[in-house]
Amino acid sequence: IHLVSNGAYTVQCDAAGESLSRMGTTTLAKSLTALAAGADGTGTPARFSHQFSNHAVWQSEGEGLTLTQTLRVPERENGEIREFELTWRGEGTWRGELACYLEPILAPIQDYEAHPAFSKLFLESAYTGDGVLFTRRPRRGDGSAALAVLWDAVSAQFDTSREIALGRGGVRALGRALGRGARSTAGTVLDPCLLARFPLTLLPGETRRVRLVLAADGRGEDAVETALRLLRLPQGGEETRLDRLLA
Repeated sequence: IHLVSNGAYTVQCDAAGESLSRMGTTTLAKSLTALAAGADGTGTPARFSHQFSNHAVWQSEGEGLTLTQTLRVPERENGEIREFELTWRGEGTWRGELACYLEPILAPIQDYEAHPAFSKLFLESAYTGDGVLFTRRPRRGDGSAALAVLWDAVSAQFDTSREIALGRGGVRALGRALGRGARSTAGTVLDPCLLARFPLTLLPGETRRVRLVLAADGRGEDAVETALRLLRLPQGGEETRLDRLLA
């Protein structure tokens, strides 16, 4: 288990790429899984490696395609940056998509795990134009919470219902789910998730990059504002205090 944190916002992650994002005592989301697959089923990464320091890097390779995911938590921000880089070293043109999957929680993890189905009933989602905003309707005695998930790709599609996005089989069915089209709908569902899909075309030797950010706050508009600020940061994100000490 590895922690990427600025003190207020923390991502707990492991060598397999599974993660829990947390702000204070509120767990925001889990299982930000990334997968790249060609339209014809080729190029699905098979070999996997990782590197942990003050940030986290996962890399997978297979059939000429390399997918690198870098996770950073900038200082003084309630959010995280996920940068995805795909490189095609095969022959001909590669056509496929990058898929990113997560499940919103927006609650203390012990409350969520005690009654997950009940907890999910209070989650809502809305399309922002640049991504999806998840909010939790407050119950008596609870504060409100919001999670904005935005991206810089212009042709993205998404689903916010786990049943529609994955069907049977859960996250293990993610590869098969990419064979179906996305509906790009949002609202209130029984089992909320986010499956964001980014169609890509790569020529031999070409590299494409996609940035996805998560940002949290008590109000939805503030979470979106933070996420937009993270999207505008230079490639590689903000230099952290540990970066400067190690330089």
